[in-house]
Amino acid sequence: MANRISGASSRQIMWRYIVEGDLILDTPAHFGSGDSSGTEMIILQDALEGLPLLPGTSIAGALRHYLHTRLYGYRHEVENDQSVVATLFGEANEEENYGIQSRVIVDDALGNKTPMSIREQVKIDPEKSLADDGALFSFQVWPIETTFRLRFELEILQGDVHDNLLKGFLTALLGLAQGEIPLGARKNRGLGRFHMKNWRMKAIDTQQSSHLLWWLREGGQPLSGQSVDKLQDLFDDSLPQFYDHRRFVRIDSAYRLCDSMLIRSESEMVHLQTNGVPVVSGSSLAGAIRARASKIAQTIQLPNAETVINDMFGQFGGDGNAPRDQQTLPAGRVLVQEHFIDGGVTGWVQNRVKIDRFTGGAVDKALFDQQPVFGLEDTRVYVCVELRIPDKKSEKYHELLHRAQIGLLFLVLKDLWTEDVVIGGDASVGRGRLSGEFANITIQHDDVKHIELQRQTQEIRVDYPAVLEAYVEDLYEYIKGGASV
Repeated sequence: MANRISGASSRQIMWRYIVEGDLILDTPAHFGSGDSSGTEMIILQDALEGLPLLPGTSIAGALRHYLHTRLYGYRHEVENDQSVVATLFGEANEEENYGIQSRVIVDDALGNKTPMSIREQVKIDPEKSLADDGALFSFQVWPIETTFRLRFELEILQGDVHDNLLKGFLTALLGLAQGEIPLGARKNRGLGRFHMKNWRMKAIDTQQSSHLLWWLREGGQPLSGQSVDKLQDLFDDSLPQFYDHRRFVRIDSAYRLCDSMLIRSESEMVHLQTNGVPVVSGSSLAGAIRARASKIAQTIQLPNAETVINDMFGQFGGDGNAPRDQQTLPAGRVLVQEHFIDGGVTGWVQNRVKIDRFTGGAVDKALFDQQPVFGLEDTRVYVCVELRIPDKKSEKYHELLHRAQIGLLFLVLKDLWTEDVVIGGDASVGRGRLSGEFANITIQHDDVKHIELQRQTQEIRVDYPAVLEAYVEDLYEYIKGGASV
Protein backbone atom coordinates (compact mmCIF):
# COMPACT_ATOMS: atom_id res chain seq x y z
CA MET A 1 0.00 0.00 0.00
CA ALA A 2 1.39 3.37 -0.99
CA ASN A 3 2.28 5.75 1.81
CA ARG A 4 -0.40 8.46 1.85
CA ILE A 5 1.53 10.70 4.24
CA SER A 6 3.95 13.08 2.55
CA GLY A 7 5.20 16.61 2.91
CA ALA A 8 3.45 17.66 -0.28
CA SER A 9 0.05 16.52 1.01
CA SER A 10 0.43 18.12 4.45
CA ARG A 11 -0.84 21.57 5.37
CA GLN A 12 2.77 22.82 5.36
CA ILE A 13 2.52 25.05 8.42
CA MET A 14 5.27 27.68 8.26
CA TRP A 15 4.50 29.70 11.41
CA ARG A 16 2.59 29.24 14.63
CA TYR A 17 1.67 32.14 16.92
CA ILE A 18 0.50 31.16 20.41
CA VAL A 19 -1.16 33.93 22.45
CA GLU A 20 -2.49 33.62 25.99
CA GLY A 21 -4.20 36.12 28.26
CA ASP A 22 -6.28 36.30 31.43
CA LEU A 23 -9.93 37.37 31.09
CA ILE A 24 -11.42 38.96 34.24
CA LEU A 25 -15.17 39.61 34.35
CA ASP A 26 -16.23 43.22 35.05
CA THR A 27 -19.93 42.35 34.99
CA PRO A 28 -21.68 39.04 35.65
CA ALA A 29 -21.78 36.64 32.69
CA HIS A 30 -23.99 33.78 31.55
CA PHE A 31 -22.32 31.16 29.35
CA GLY A 32 -25.32 28.97 28.70
CA SER A 33 -25.56 25.22 28.42
CA GLY A 34 -28.84 25.38 26.50
CA ASP A 35 -30.59 23.69 29.42
CA SER A 36 -33.19 25.16 31.70
CA SER A 37 -34.96 24.22 34.90
CA GLY A 38 -38.45 25.64 34.71
CA THR A 39 -37.93 29.35 34.23
CA GLU A 40 -34.22 29.27 35.17
CA MET A 41 -31.44 29.25 32.56
CA ILE A 42 -28.48 27.00 33.46
CA ILE A 43 -24.81 27.93 32.98
CA LEU A 44 -21.99 25.72 31.74
CA GLN A 45 -19.70 24.04 34.26
CA ASP A 46 -16.79 21.65 34.08
CA ALA A 47 -18.14 18.14 34.68
CA LEU A 48 -15.28 17.09 36.99
CA GLU A 49 -14.80 20.00 39.36
CA GLY A 50 -17.76 22.28 38.66
CA LEU A 51 -15.48 25.09 37.45
CA PRO A 52 -16.85 27.86 35.21
CA LEU A 53 -16.55 26.85 31.54
CA LEU A 54 -16.19 29.26 28.63
CA PRO A 55 -16.39 27.29 25.35
CA GLY A 56 -13.79 27.97 22.68
CA THR A 57 -16.57 27.99 20.09
CA SER A 58 -18.20 30.98 21.81
CA ILE A 59 -14.92 32.90 21.85
CA ALA A 60 -14.11 32.06 18.22
CA GLY A 61 -17.61 33.05 17.09
CA ALA A 62 -17.36 36.39 18.89
CA LEU A 63 -13.93 37.09 17.36
CA ARG A 64 -15.16 36.21 13.88
CA HIS A 65 -18.23 38.42 14.20
CA TYR A 66 -16.17 41.34 15.47
CA LEU A 67 -13.63 41.10 12.64
CA HIS A 68 -16.42 40.75 10.07
CA THR A 69 -18.27 43.86 11.29
CA ARG A 70 -15.03 45.83 11.46
CA LEU A 71 -14.24 44.97 7.84
CA TYR A 72 -17.76 45.31 6.40
CA GLY A 73 -19.97 47.11 8.92
CA TYR A 74 -22.98 45.93 10.91
CA ARG A 75 -25.50 43.53 9.34
CA HIS A 76 -23.57 43.25 6.09
CA GLU A 77 -23.56 39.72 4.71
CA VAL A 78 -20.87 38.58 2.28
CA GLU A 79 -21.60 35.60 0.05
CA ASN A 80 -18.75 33.23 -0.76
CA ASP A 81 -16.47 35.16 1.54
CA GLN A 82 -12.84 34.80 0.46
CA SER A 83 -11.61 37.49 2.83
CA VAL A 84 -9.21 37.26 5.73
CA VAL A 85 -12.22 36.43 7.96
CA ALA A 86 -12.94 33.18 6.11
CA THR A 87 -9.25 32.28 5.97
CA LEU A 88 -8.72 32.86 9.68
CA PHE A 89 -11.92 31.32 11.04
CA GLY A 90 -12.87 28.84 8.32
CA GLU A 91 -15.75 28.58 5.90
CA ALA A 92 -18.31 25.91 5.09
CA ASN A 93 -19.89 25.54 1.65
CA GLU A 94 -22.69 22.99 1.86
CA GLU A 95 -23.74 23.33 -1.79
CA GLU A 96 -20.34 22.36 -3.18
CA ASN A 97 -19.46 20.10 -0.24
CA TYR A 98 -16.17 21.70 0.70
CA GLY A 99 -14.86 24.01 3.37
CA ILE A 100 -11.84 25.91 4.61
CA GLN A 101 -10.28 24.77 7.87
CA SER A 102 -9.83 27.52 10.45
CA ARG A 103 -6.32 28.92 10.84
CA VAL A 104 -7.20 30.05 14.38
CA ILE A 105 -7.48 27.48 17.17
CA VAL A 106 -9.28 28.60 20.34
CA ASP A 107 -9.23 26.39 23.44
CA ASP A 108 -12.03 25.98 25.94
CA ALA A 109 -11.26 28.06 29.04
CA LEU A 110 -11.83 27.07 32.66
CA GLY A 111 -12.39 29.72 35.31
CA ASN A 112 -11.33 29.84 38.92
CA LYS A 113 -13.51 28.22 41.55
CA THR A 114 -16.29 30.66 42.37
CA PRO A 115 -19.93 30.41 43.50
CA MET A 116 -22.59 31.24 40.94
CA SER A 117 -25.36 33.74 41.58
CA ILE A 118 -28.89 34.26 40.26
CA ARG A 119 -30.29 37.17 38.27
CA GLU A 120 -34.03 37.65 37.97
CA GLN A 121 -35.81 39.56 35.23
CA VAL A 122 -39.38 40.31 34.32
CA LYS A 123 -41.06 41.73 31.24
CA ILE A 124 -42.89 45.00 31.90
CA ASP A 125 -46.15 45.83 30.16
CA PRO A 126 -45.40 49.25 28.58
CA GLU A 127 -49.02 50.38 28.82
CA LYS A 128 -49.58 49.46 32.48
CA SER A 129 -45.96 49.80 33.69
CA LEU A 130 -46.56 46.55 35.57
CA ALA A 131 -45.01 43.10 35.30
CA ASP A 132 -46.65 40.78 32.76
CA ASP A 133 -48.20 37.64 34.21
CA GLY A 134 -45.92 34.64 33.79
CA ALA A 135 -43.06 36.78 32.44
CA LEU A 136 -40.70 36.34 35.39
CA PHE A 137 -37.58 34.30 34.69
CA SER A 138 -34.12 33.90 36.14
CA PHE A 139 -30.70 32.81 34.97
CA GLN A 140 -27.48 31.72 36.59
CA VAL A 141 -24.43 33.96 36.21
CA TRP A 142 -20.77 33.90 37.16
CA PRO A 143 -19.89 36.92 39.34
CA ILE A 144 -17.42 39.69 38.60
CA GLU A 145 -13.71 38.95 39.02
CA THR A 146 -14.18 35.37 37.77
CA THR A 147 -10.99 34.74 35.79
CA PHE A 148 -10.48 32.59 32.68
CA ARG A 149 -7.15 31.83 31.02
CA LEU A 150 -7.61 32.14 27.25
CA ARG A 151 -5.37 30.50 24.67
CA PHE A 152 -5.27 31.20 20.93
CA GLU A 153 -3.12 29.73 18.21
CA LEU A 154 -2.66 31.07 14.67
CA GLU A 155 -1.32 28.77 11.95
CA ILE A 156 0.15 30.32 8.82
CA LEU A 157 0.58 27.95 5.90
CA GLN A 158 2.90 28.03 2.93
CA GLY A 159 1.43 30.39 0.35
CA ASP A 160 -0.50 32.47 2.88
CA VAL A 161 -0.07 36.23 3.00
CA HIS A 162 1.72 36.25 6.34
CA ASP A 163 1.30 39.89 7.35
CA ASN A 164 -2.36 40.02 6.26
CA LEU A 165 -3.38 37.05 8.42
CA LEU A 166 -1.32 38.28 11.35
CA LYS A 167 -2.94 41.70 11.04
CA GLY A 168 -6.43 40.16 11.05
CA PHE A 169 -5.52 38.00 14.06
CA LEU A 170 -4.20 41.02 15.95
CA THR A 171 -7.25 43.13 15.05
CA ALA A 172 -9.61 40.48 16.44
CA LEU A 173 -7.59 40.06 19.65
CA LEU A 174 -7.44 43.82 20.13
CA GLY A 175 -11.24 43.79 20.14
CA LEU A 176 -10.98 41.56 23.21
CA ALA A 177 -8.23 43.64 24.78
CA GLN A 178 -10.18 46.90 24.33
CA GLY A 179 -13.44 45.53 25.76
CA GLU A 180 -15.36 45.69 22.48
CA ILE A 181 -16.41 42.02 22.41
CA PRO A 182 -18.75 41.04 25.26
CA LEU A 183 -19.35 37.31 25.67
CA GLY A 184 -22.27 35.09 26.61
CA ALA A 185 -26.02 35.72 26.86
CA ARG A 186 -27.64 39.14 27.48
CA LYS A 187 -24.48 40.89 26.30
CA ASN A 188 -26.58 43.61 24.65
CA ARG A 189 -27.90 44.34 28.15
CA GLY A 190 -24.55 44.77 29.87
CA LEU A 191 -23.58 41.23 30.88
CA GLY A 192 -20.36 39.50 29.81
CA ARG A 193 -18.09 42.57 29.97
CA PHE A 194 -14.48 42.04 30.99
CA HIS A 195 -10.92 43.28 30.78
CA MET A 196 -7.76 41.41 29.78
CA LYS A 197 -4.30 41.32 31.31
CA ASN A 198 -1.17 39.16 31.48
CA TRP A 199 -0.81 38.75 27.72
CA ARG A 200 1.88 36.27 26.62
CA MET A 201 2.99 35.23 23.13
CA LYS A 202 5.32 32.74 21.47
CA ALA A 203 6.15 32.88 17.75
CA ILE A 204 7.32 29.57 16.26
CA ASP A 205 9.14 29.44 12.93
CA THR A 206 8.79 25.79 11.93
CA GLN A 207 11.72 26.14 9.52
CA GLN A 208 14.03 26.41 12.51
CA SER A 209 14.78 23.11 14.21
CA SER A 210 15.06 24.67 17.69
CA HIS A 211 11.58 26.20 17.35
CA LEU A 212 10.15 22.94 16.06
CA LEU A 213 11.68 20.95 18.91
CA TRP A 214 10.27 23.41 21.45
CA TRP A 215 6.83 22.97 19.90
CA LEU A 216 7.06 19.18 20.08
CA ARG A 217 8.19 19.24 23.71
CA GLU A 218 6.26 22.15 25.21
CA GLY A 219 3.69 23.30 22.65
CA GLY A 220 0.77 21.99 24.66
CA GLN A 221 1.84 23.59 27.95
CA PRO A 222 0.88 27.08 29.22
CA LEU A 223 3.35 29.75 28.15
CA SER A 224 5.90 30.84 30.71
CA GLY A 225 7.98 33.98 30.91
CA GLN A 226 7.19 37.66 31.21
CA SER A 227 3.69 38.92 30.48
CA VAL A 228 2.42 42.36 29.47
CA ASP A 229 -0.90 44.12 30.10
CA LYS A 230 -1.04 45.73 26.63
CA LEU A 231 -1.47 43.31 23.75
CA GLN A 232 0.10 45.78 21.30
CA ASP A 233 3.43 45.42 23.13
CA LEU A 234 3.71 41.85 21.84
CA PHE A 235 3.53 42.80 18.16
CA ASP A 236 5.51 44.96 15.77
CA ASP A 237 4.27 48.57 15.82
CA SER A 238 4.46 48.64 12.02
CA LEU A 239 1.61 46.09 11.82
CA PRO A 240 -1.58 48.25 11.73
CA GLN A 241 -5.17 47.18 12.31
CA PHE A 242 -7.75 46.99 9.53
CA TYR A 243 -9.83 50.09 8.88
CA ASP A 244 -12.97 50.26 11.02
CA HIS A 245 -16.11 50.30 8.81
CA ARG A 246 -18.59 50.14 11.70
CA ARG A 247 -21.21 52.89 12.00
CA PHE A 248 -22.67 53.70 15.39
CA VAL A 249 -23.65 56.38 17.90
CA ARG A 250 -22.36 55.89 21.45
CA ILE A 251 -23.42 58.00 24.43
CA ASP A 252 -21.37 57.82 27.65
CA SER A 253 -23.01 59.95 30.31
CA ALA A 254 -22.94 60.61 34.06
CA TYR A 255 -25.90 61.65 36.22
CA ARG A 256 -26.59 62.73 39.76
CA LEU A 257 -29.07 60.51 41.60
CA CYS A 258 -31.74 62.97 42.68
CA ASP A 259 -33.20 60.94 45.56
CA SER A 260 -33.13 57.13 45.61
CA MET A 261 -33.33 54.14 43.27
CA LEU A 262 -34.70 50.63 43.71
CA ILE A 263 -33.93 47.89 41.19
CA ARG A 264 -35.11 44.82 43.02
CA SER A 265 -32.78 41.89 43.65
CA GLU A 266 -33.63 38.32 44.70
CA SER A 267 -34.69 39.65 48.09
CA GLU A 268 -37.08 42.00 46.23
CA MET A 269 -37.01 44.98 48.58
CA VAL A 270 -33.20 45.43 48.48
CA HIS A 271 -31.52 47.24 45.59
CA LEU A 272 -29.54 45.01 43.24
CA GLN A 273 -25.88 44.72 44.24
CA THR A 274 -22.76 43.07 42.89
CA ASN A 275 -20.09 42.26 45.48
CA GLY A 276 -21.84 44.58 47.89
CA VAL A 277 -21.85 47.57 45.50
CA PRO A 278 -25.16 48.83 44.00
CA VAL A 279 -25.50 48.60 40.23
CA VAL A 280 -27.82 49.81 37.50
CA SER A 281 -28.67 46.66 35.57
CA GLY A 282 -28.58 46.82 31.79
CA SER A 283 -32.05 45.28 31.47
CA SER A 284 -33.66 47.96 33.70
CA LEU A 285 -31.88 50.73 31.85
CA ALA A 286 -32.75 49.33 28.41
CA GLY A 287 -36.37 48.90 29.44
CA ALA A 288 -36.64 52.50 30.61
CA ILE A 289 -34.98 53.85 27.44
CA ARG A 290 -37.17 51.69 25.22
CA ALA A 291 -40.35 52.77 27.03
CA ARG A 292 -39.46 56.46 26.67
CA ALA A 293 -38.48 56.08 23.00
CA SER A 294 -41.82 54.37 22.37
CA LYS A 295 -43.69 57.12 24.21
CA ILE A 296 -41.96 59.83 22.18
CA ALA A 297 -42.63 57.94 18.94
CA GLN A 298 -46.34 57.66 19.74
CA THR A 299 -46.57 61.28 20.84
CA ILE A 300 -45.05 62.71 17.66
CA GLN A 301 -47.06 60.20 15.57
CA LEU A 302 -44.05 58.44 14.09
CA PRO A 303 -45.22 56.23 11.18
CA ASN A 304 -45.07 52.51 12.05
CA ALA A 305 -43.84 53.46 15.51
CA GLU A 306 -43.92 49.93 16.93
CA THR A 307 -41.95 48.54 13.97
CA VAL A 308 -39.35 51.31 14.27
CA ILE A 309 -38.92 50.67 18.01
CA ASN A 310 -38.63 46.90 17.45
CA ASP A 311 -36.01 47.59 14.79
CA MET A 312 -33.98 49.53 17.35
CA PHE A 313 -34.48 47.47 20.50
CA GLY A 314 -35.42 44.03 19.23
CA GLN A 315 -38.71 42.17 19.40
CA PHE A 316 -40.06 40.17 22.32
CA GLY A 317 -42.11 37.04 21.56
CA GLY A 318 -43.20 35.66 18.20
CA ASP A 319 -44.84 37.57 15.36
CA GLY A 320 -47.94 35.39 15.57
CA ASN A 321 -48.18 34.91 11.80
CA ALA A 322 -45.90 31.91 11.39
CA PRO A 323 -45.36 28.54 13.06
CA ARG A 324 -43.25 28.80 16.21
CA ASP A 325 -40.28 26.95 14.64
CA GLN A 326 -40.27 29.42 11.73
CA GLN A 327 -40.62 32.66 13.66
CA THR A 328 -37.69 35.07 13.65
CA LEU A 329 -36.93 37.48 16.47
CA PRO A 330 -34.45 40.12 15.29
CA ALA A 331 -31.88 41.25 17.82
CA GLY A 332 -31.90 44.90 18.78
CA ARG A 333 -29.30 47.39 17.63
CA VAL A 334 -29.34 49.34 20.91
CA LEU A 335 -26.76 48.12 23.45
CA VAL A 336 -26.49 49.26 27.05
CA GLN A 337 -23.87 48.56 29.68
CA GLU A 338 -24.19 47.72 33.35
CA HIS A 339 -22.40 50.08 35.73
CA PHE A 340 -21.79 50.45 39.43
CA ILE A 341 -23.41 53.39 41.22
CA ASP A 342 -20.58 55.53 42.54
CA GLY A 343 -21.00 56.87 46.06
CA GLY A 344 -24.53 55.63 46.81
CA VAL A 345 -25.73 54.83 50.33
CA THR A 346 -27.21 51.34 50.73
CA GLY A 347 -27.38 50.82 54.49
CA TRP A 348 -30.52 52.83 55.17
CA VAL A 349 -33.82 50.96 55.56
CA GLN A 350 -37.07 52.76 54.82
CA ASN A 351 -40.26 51.67 56.58
CA ARG A 352 -43.44 51.91 54.49
CA VAL A 353 -47.08 51.01 54.96
CA LYS A 354 -49.94 50.52 52.55
CA ILE A 355 -52.81 52.99 53.05
CA ASP A 356 -56.47 52.10 52.59
CA ARG A 357 -57.79 54.56 49.99
CA PHE A 358 -61.27 54.59 51.46
CA THR A 359 -60.57 54.96 55.18
CA GLY A 360 -57.26 56.79 54.94
CA GLY A 361 -55.81 54.41 57.53
CA ALA A 362 -53.15 51.73 57.34
CA VAL A 363 -54.10 48.41 55.79
CA ASP A 364 -53.85 45.55 58.29
CA LYS A 365 -50.56 43.61 58.01
CA ALA A 366 -49.35 45.86 55.18
CA LEU A 367 -46.20 47.20 56.84
CA PHE A 368 -43.05 46.52 54.85
CA ASP A 369 -39.41 47.64 54.62
CA GLN A 370 -37.34 48.71 51.62
CA GLN A 371 -33.59 49.17 51.22
CA PRO A 372 -32.99 51.28 48.11
CA VAL A 373 -29.76 53.06 47.22
CA PHE A 374 -29.88 56.72 48.28
CA GLY A 375 -28.04 59.47 46.47
CA LEU A 376 -25.75 62.06 48.01
CA GLU A 377 -24.44 65.21 46.36
CA ASP A 378 -21.49 63.34 44.86
CA THR A 379 -23.36 60.11 43.95
CA ARG A 380 -23.03 59.35 40.25
CA VAL A 381 -24.93 56.98 37.98
CA TYR A 382 -23.24 56.11 34.68
CA VAL A 383 -25.15 55.27 31.52
CA CYS A 384 -23.58 53.95 28.31
CA VAL A 385 -25.88 53.45 25.32
CA GLU A 386 -24.90 52.52 21.78
CA LEU A 387 -27.02 52.43 18.60
CA ARG A 388 -25.49 50.36 15.82
CA ILE A 389 -26.22 51.41 12.25
CA PRO A 390 -26.31 48.83 9.42
CA ASP A 391 -23.76 49.18 6.65
CA LYS A 392 -24.87 51.10 3.55
CA LYS A 393 -24.63 47.92 1.45
CA SER A 394 -26.88 45.98 3.81
CA GLU A 395 -30.44 45.14 2.75
CA LYS A 396 -31.53 46.61 6.11
CA TYR A 397 -30.01 50.02 5.39
CA HIS A 398 -32.38 53.00 5.21
CA GLU A 399 -30.56 56.33 5.41
CA LEU A 400 -33.38 58.62 6.57
CA LEU A 401 -34.81 56.02 8.97
CA HIS A 402 -31.48 55.50 10.69
CA ARG A 403 -30.84 59.22 10.99
CA ALA A 404 -34.35 59.53 12.46
CA GLN A 405 -33.58 56.78 15.00
CA ILE A 406 -30.44 58.67 16.05
CA GLY A 407 -32.58 61.78 16.54
CA LEU A 408 -35.05 59.74 18.63
CA LEU A 409 -32.19 58.51 20.82
CA PHE A 410 -31.05 62.10 21.38
CA LEU A 411 -34.57 63.03 22.54
CA VAL A 412 -34.44 60.17 25.05
CA LEU A 413 -31.08 61.51 26.25
CA LYS A 414 -32.69 64.94 26.79
CA ASP A 415 -35.41 63.36 28.93
CA LEU A 416 -32.85 61.37 30.94
CA TRP A 417 -30.85 64.54 31.47
CA THR A 418 -33.85 66.52 32.74
CA GLU A 419 -35.15 64.03 35.35
CA ASP A 420 -38.04 62.88 33.17
CA VAL A 421 -37.06 59.19 32.77
CA VAL A 422 -37.30 56.89 35.78
CA ILE A 423 -34.91 53.97 36.25
CA GLY A 424 -36.11 51.05 38.39
CA GLY A 425 -39.32 50.76 40.37
CA ASP A 426 -41.40 52.89 42.73
CA ALA A 427 -41.59 55.86 40.36
CA SER A 428 -44.77 56.96 42.14
CA VAL A 429 -42.80 57.77 45.31
CA GLY A 430 -40.05 59.68 43.50
CA ARG A 431 -37.40 57.01 43.02
CA GLY A 432 -35.14 56.60 40.00
CA ARG A 433 -34.88 60.21 38.79
CA LEU A 434 -31.55 61.32 37.29
CA SER A 435 -30.06 64.75 36.59
CA GLY A 436 -27.47 65.01 33.83
CA GLU A 437 -23.94 66.16 34.67
CA PHE A 438 -21.80 65.12 31.70
CA ALA A 439 -22.16 63.30 28.38
CA ASN A 440 -19.66 62.31 25.70
CA ILE A 441 -21.31 61.48 22.36
CA THR A 442 -19.38 59.67 19.63
CA ILE A 443 -21.04 59.69 16.22
CA GLN A 444 -19.29 57.33 13.81
CA HIS A 445 -21.68 57.76 10.91
CA ASP A 446 -20.53 59.47 7.70
CA ASP A 447 -17.47 60.70 9.59
CA VAL A 448 -16.41 60.68 13.26
CA LYS A 449 -17.62 63.42 15.60
CA HIS A 450 -17.12 63.82 19.35
CA ILE A 451 -19.62 66.03 21.17
CA GLU A 452 -19.59 66.90 24.87
CA LEU A 453 -22.44 68.07 27.09
CA GLN A 454 -21.58 69.46 30.51
CA ARG A 455 -23.66 71.08 33.20
CA GLN A 456 -22.16 74.40 34.30
CA THR A 457 -24.02 76.01 37.23
CA GLN A 458 -27.26 77.29 35.66
CA GLU A 459 -26.62 76.33 32.05
CA ILE A 460 -25.53 73.36 29.90
CA ARG A 461 -22.54 73.65 27.58
CA VAL A 462 -23.00 71.74 24.31
CA ASP A 463 -20.35 71.26 21.64
CA TYR A 464 -21.75 71.46 18.09
CA PRO A 465 -25.47 71.70 19.00
CA ALA A 466 -26.31 72.03 15.29
CA VAL A 467 -25.12 68.45 14.72
CA LEU A 468 -27.54 67.09 17.34
CA GLU A 469 -30.34 69.29 16.04
CA ALA A 470 -29.81 68.03 12.48
CA TYR A 471 -30.60 64.46 13.52
CA VAL A 472 -33.75 65.56 15.35
CA GLU A 473 -34.82 67.46 12.24
CA ASP A 474 -34.30 64.26 10.24
CA LEU A 475 -36.71 62.55 12.64
CA TYR A 476 -39.43 65.07 11.77
CA GLU A 477 -38.51 64.85 8.09
CA TYR A 478 -39.07 61.12 8.29
CA ILE A 479 -42.49 61.74 9.85
CA LYS A 480 -43.46 64.19 7.10
CA GLY A 481 -42.51 61.65 4.44
CA GLY A 482 -44.60 58.92 6.08
CA ALA A 483 -41.78 56.48 5.32
CA SER A 484 -41.65 52.94 6.65
CA VAL A 485 -38.91 50.51 7.65
